[in-house]
Amino acid sequence: MHKDLVKKFIECQTLIIAPFTPHYSEHVWSNLLGNTSGIMNARWPTVGTVDPLLIRINTYFDKTLSDLRSKVDKARAKKTVNTMTVYVADEFLDWQQAALGVLKATVDGGGDVTHKDFKKSFMSKPEMASFKAQSKVLMPFAAFTIDDYVVRGIEAFELKVPYDECQILQNSMDYIKGELSLTEMVIAKWPPPPELAAATKNLQPATPGKPACTFGE
Repeated sequence: MHKDLVKKFIECQTLIIAPFTPHYSEHVWSNLLGNTSGIMNARWPTVGTVDPLLIRINTYFDKTLSDLRSKVDKARAKKTVNTMTVYVADEFLDWQQAALGVLKATVDGGGDVTHKDFKKSFMSKPEMASFKAQSKVLMPFAAFTIDDYVVRGIEAFELKVPYDECQILQNSMDYIKGELSLTEMVIAKWPPPPELAAATKNLQPATPGKPACTFGE
């Protein structure tokens, strides 16, 4: 935890509850936080400018850590896991880009991608004609993206994310290793090199904002 951030949180919470718990709030304000002027003379907390990008980065990190923890737990049910390689993708595969393009164009045109009729006709779109061979993975990808759209809105169709995933994970590597009880963690780009093709052939491909990972003892 960041000391200054924790202190700021305590200050704001103390000011907010002061009208309801004046004696307790005065104790925290004066004796614990060290303010010389009484809390009843203090001003109400002010809110700074909200940075949407920082919120997205925080959401990305929380979700990624949760996903990695789930995958580590699943892998440990079968073997010992002490190391992890996290693969980060800079761009989507061609069939994924085509699917995202169709979804975005439909929404921009006022269509409803969540309607069952759209889902049934998705593979018949002209843009998807070249990707019939990928239909088994394409339809689950489209369905997942539609669900993501319901939660996040139009940004679910972005072809790139507006932040550096590698840098975020690199900066938090020690924290992630501690949270997941790992001795080593490596961050690599997707797709993996040819010599690792066999080890990653059954791995769900990494996409922008959604890393993939492998584990070792």
